[in-house]
Amino acid sequence: MQKKHLQRRNNMLNFITNLFKPKPKKINKIGLRMMTKKELENLGRKHGIELDRRFTKADLVEELYEHLKKKQK
Repeated sequence: MQKKHLQRRNNMLNFITNLFKPKPKKINKIGLRMMTKKELENLGRKHGIELDRRFTKADLVEELYEHLKKKQK
């Protein structure tokens, strides 16, 4: 009986904990295209990739998007 009670308590606690956890944001190309080159560079650094702003914005978006897609798998 007590084991079942503890299991229910843990399930409830996990539910409440997960309810308030921040959800990872899904990044799509549209959101990336709305950013500036500088913002793309900063986001890339945050996710472990160094982008070269000398390239076109479209190239930066594509490179960052592919990197983030691989990272999510």
